[in-house]
Amino acid sequence: MCYNKYVNKGKENPTNQKGIDTMATKMTNKNALTYVLDTFGADLPADVAEKLNGMIAQLDKKSGAERKPTARQVENAKVKEDILSKMEDNVLYTVGDMLKTFGLGEDMTSQRLTAILSQMVEAQTVTKSKEKGKSLFSKAV
Repeated sequence: MCYNKYVNKGKENPTNQKGIDTMATKMTNKNALTYVLDTFGADLPADVAEKLNGMIAQLDKKSGAERKPTARQVENAKVKEDILSKMEDNVLYTVGDMLKTFGLGEDMTSQRLTAILSQMVEAQTVTKSKEKGKSLFSKAV
């Protein structure tokens, strides 16, 4: 017998788990304001409706705003360019090799370099392969 109160046997998607179903119907501020306007819009005073529409416009503006990159993102972009310029075609590099030979700076760690390389693999500027448990990176051709 299971004494865990969070286990719901017989349910495919228990309500105590965050999942796709629960996230799709999440009530946001915008959804709440829109619901109030749609449901009670005719009964609301004009100034209240105007205020609610203004709040919705603010939320739209806030969520759709183009944000400037952080200092770390700008620095990482320079590191990506630096890595691509120092990589030779058809040569495989490990993260350790890059740290030793590329001179990427004192604050560059293997974890940070791996994260940057993963972004480059996703952008298809670098290819990743595994050999004997080691990740090898090469310039995409």
